[in-house]
Amino acid sequence: MLAILSLLLVLPGCPPTETPGYSPDGKTIALVAFDPKAKRSALWLYDVQTRTARPHLAPKGWTMSGVQWVGTQLWVTCEREVNWERLAARSNQGVPAPTTMTAEQLEEQKYVQAPFDVERDDFVEGAPRILRLPIFGTRAAFVAGHEGRPALFVEGADVEQHEVYSLPELHKTVVAGNLDRLPAGRGWSVHVLSKTAAAVANVVGVEVVDAKGALAATIFAEAMGPACYGREARRPALARISADESVVALAFDTERIFRRHPRKYTFGVFDIRDGGKLLWAGSTDSMDGVPLVKREEVWTIELVDRKVYLGERAAFDASRTPDPPTDRFALVRHRPGEEAARLSGKREVIFTYAMGDERSVLSFAAAPDGSHFLVTANGIRPELLFVPIRPDAQVKDVTAVKLGWQ
Repeated sequence: MLAILSLLLVLPGCPPTETPGYSPDGKTIALVAFDPKAKRSALWLYDVQTRTARPHLAPKGWTMSGVQWVGTQLWVTCEREVNWERLAARSNQGVPAPTTMTAEQLEEQKYVQAPFDVERDDFVEGAPRILRLPIFGTRAAFVAGHEGRPALFVEGADVEQHEVYSLPELHKTVVAGNLDRLPAGRGWSVHVLSKTAAAVANVVGVEVVDAKGALAATIFAEAMGPACYGREARRPALARISADESVVALAFDTERIFRRHPRKYTFGVFDIRDGGKLLWAGSTDSMDGVPLVKREEVWTIELVDRKVYLGERAAFDASRTPDPPTDRFALVRHRPGEEAARLSGKREVIFTYAMGDERSVLSFAAAPDGSHFLVTANGIRPELLFVPIRPDAQVKDVTAVKLGWQ
């Protein structure tokens, strides 16, 4: 029996940081995309040697939405469907489903974590349903080092608190207060230090924590400020560690640093081994997937034609920024400027790729060897795209694997 450990959580706005991705042995790629035959999302396992992909569906009532390798185990993010009419009938005598739920109703619908057997396309029999979270809220989860081993961090009601669960047992070990932490990939994380509870501003710096939970570097506000383009240091929106674990990229959402800037993010590349020194900075329209971060360059997949509101304002207003088209993306290379302009990095668009056929970029991640990106093109006819990472790459060099619609 081939059993894959699955993470069954509804985590709005928090895609796994390593999806799609290769297994540690390099033989399998895991991703989640639409299954044209079943007409719902599925876990796809792509065999690198045979170049074939097979889908695995979640049990009835669940929807696959993300996947992440943790060591040799695969974690699948699933969303449990809510029968609002039944909930309304039970709790409100047939009244239409409320916009908020009572404690009794919340007990009906939970996030659940349990092992998943891909051969049976079902939960492992007798598996404990340990991790239970309410349906509403802005909770997010990620894997990071804690006390010398990987652990699951689940954001609490307060952004500065996390519930910490041991892996794979999922025993709740601690509720960590004053812990505003961001995943950085590879089990690393960034701990935001702030003067007050409002961590968006008043940032003192960040602590970079390795996969074992040990402090690797502290980056102070003075070093972060230039990467915010002259503004005071803000809370990073994203953090990404390099493959050699020598540098970390911190990205700052320009909507939240009140800056007239044409790009969605500004970012800085910081030297972990040299006390968190800022090496260079740049700007990009996307760091939401898993870019390839190196000491002297950053490669990423960017959505094309993203619109960013350039006006100043006193508070973040998401309605000002329309959703960008997601059917085209660009392979983009960032490098530091010359000595006097290293904080205004060079941005080079290698090529733009149009997916068409109502497909959209779902997620992307760099391959372990840094030779290419994996891009999930989701939609009625989903594809797995292999995008080469090199300066001379062209559209014709992209390889597309059709998922279930040949």
